Amino acid sequence: MSTRTKKQAVVEAAVETSTHPPATPIRVSRDNLAAGMSQVKPVIGRGALYALSHVLLEAEGEQLRLTGTNLSIWISAVVPIQGSDAAWKLAVPAHTLDEVLRVLPPESVLTATLEEGNQMRLTTDRTTTHLKGLPADDFPLMPSLTPAQQVALPAAAWNQCLAQVLPAVAKDDGRPVLTNLNLETDDGGLLLTATDAMRLARTRQPLSLTQDVACLLSRQTAQLLTRVGAKHEGDVLFALDEAQNQLFTVGGTVIFAAGSEGSFPNVMPIVDSAMTNVASTVTLAREPLAQALRLVGVMMPSSKQMAVQFEDEGSELKLWANDAEVGDTQQVMPAQIAGPGLKLVLNGDYLRDAVAACVGESVVLRASPSPKAPIICGGDDMDAGYHLIMPMVDHA
Repeated sequence: MSTRTKKQAVVEAAVETSTHPPATPIRVSRDNLAAGMSQVKPVIGRGALYALSHVLLEAEGEQLRLTGTNLSIWISAVVPIQGSDAAWKLAVPAHTLDEVLRVLPPESVLTATLEEGNQMRLTTDRTTTHLKGLPADDFPLMPSLTPAQQVALPAAAWNQCLAQVLPAVAKDDGRPVLTNLNLETDDGGLLLTATDAMRLARTRQPLSLTQDVACLLSRQTAQLLTRVGAKHEGDVLFALDEAQNQLFTVGGTVIFAAGSEGSFPNVMPIVDSAMTNVASTVTLAREPLAQALRLVGVMMPSSKQMAVQFEDEGSELKLWANDAEVGDTQQVMPAQIAGPGLKLVLNGDYLRDAVAACVGESVVLRASPSPKAPIICGGDDMDAGYHLIMPMVDHA
C-alpha cells in the first residue's frame, strides 16, 4: 500500500497550480500611472477600515482603473496600458505606490504583474519592487446610482462656476451645511451659491438645461471636480438620485459623492438688501488691483484687517494694512468712483478671493452708505458672479 509523501503532495499541488495560468502582466507608463494616482489620492487616507488606505487597481483590456474612497466619496480614474487580455484586480497601499512612482524616473515604463498571495510585482529596466496588497473583495465597492435627474454641463462653464464660489464655502464644521455649496437650476441655467456666514458667493451660467436639479455639493467633491475637470474639454455628466447621492462623469473619471443632509439657508434677503442699497460704485482694473491686494496681504498676517477708503466722486481707491510685528503698507489705485465716499475695514483675504474670481478686465465694488453693510465685489455682469463681504470690526 503506497503512501503519499509530503514531497509528493507539494509537487502535486505545484502541478495543480500550474494549470491555472498567471494573470497577464501589463505595461504602463510611469507618468500615466502617476497622473491617475494624483486624481484619486485626495480621498485616500487612514480610516476605520484598513482598506481605505489602499487604491484598487483593476486591469481590463487596454485600461487600468484606479479607485480610491473615504466612504463619503469614491473617485475612479483610468489610464491606458498595454496587455489587451489582462483581467485582474488588487488593492495596494496607496501611499507606498505613490512614493514608488515619485522616485522613478519620468517617462519610464513599468511592467505590473499580479502574483500569488495578493502581491504585485513592479519592474522597470533596473528595478523590481513587490507591493503586498489586499484582495479586491476587501475594498469597498463604489455604490450604484439610479438617476432621478441628470444633466450634461459644458466643462468650461462648470469649471468657471466652481472657481467663483469655492472660496466662500465654510472650512470648519461649526455649521455643517455651510461646508457645502448649493447647486440648482434656474430657467435652464446653472446657479451656484456658497457662504461661510462672513461672505457669500453666487454665480449663474445661462445654459439650456432641460431638467431641474437641486442639491448640496460638498467642498471636497467640488475641489475634486475642479482638479479633474481642469483640462477636460467635453461635457461633465451629472446624475442625482432620490437620496441626493451624486455621480459625476468627467471623461474617463467617475466621482460618486454621498448626499449631504440639511437645507441651505435662504440668502436672498441678504442679497436683495445689499443690491437695493447700493449708493456707490468703484470701478478698477482687475490685474493691478489683484497685485496690490497681494502686497497688502503681506502686512496683515494675523489680523487679516485691510482698510478700504474712497472719496465722494473721487478717482482713487486707498488700501492699507498694518501689523504690530510686521509693519504697514498703503496702496493707491486709480479708480472710477460714482457716489458718496466710504471707509470700511474688510478681511483682505476675502477681497483677494473675490477679485480673483471676477470675470473680465474690470472689478466693480458696490457699497451702501453704511460701513457696517456688506460690500459687493464683481464684474460688470453681475450674473457672471459676485461676492458679498461683511465688514470687520476695526481693532487697529
